[in-house]
Amino acid sequence: MRTSISFKQTERSEAIESLIEQKLKHFEKYDHQKNSHIEWVCNANEKLHTSEVNLHMENTIFHTKVESNDLYKTIDIAISKLDSQIRKHSDKAKDHLSDVKNRV
Repeated sequence: MRTSISFKQTERSEAIESLIEQKLKHFEKYDHQKNSHIEWVCNANEKLHTSEVNLHMENTIFHTKVESNDLYKTIDIAISKLDSQIRKHSDKAKDHLSDVKNRV
């Protein structure tokens, strides 16, 4: 899984990069074709931190944007939102396959 992490209006931090990469390992189990790409942007203003994520996986793009007063909190919430989106997409695909099999 290719990962691109960028920082806007804040200094690059090895600790934050390693935390993001560690948390993204959770999504490797969904990457069956081994060609996924993640674009993660961390942005920090005076009082507001933002994590914006685009996950390109198997002809589907998952997107989330989280704002909070703590950058680490935005990372955790973004991971949770992505996980929910992927599970929902996976469940819909399974339901669709079962419907197609039942019709035949």
